[in-house]
Amino acid sequence: MFGKIVNFLFGMITGALLGSVVVSMVTPKSGKEIRDNLKNSFDEIVLDYELGKQQKREDLEAEIKRRWGE
Repeated sequence: MFGKIVNFLFGMITGALLGSVVVSMVTPKSGKEIRDNLKNSFDEIVLDYELGKQQKREDLEAEIKRRWGE
């Protein structure tokens, strides 16, 4: 049983490494462009999250005021 788990993990790690090598070799963009794109995408996700969080807070505060009559 333990051997199967080790073999599975080894195969998963090997596949991930080989996949990353193949992708880096066939991608038409440089590493810097890919990193910049990932950073921009991450920044957009964080901004969307923060805006959504603020909107939800405002909605909940309005709902509390409506229910409590403040």
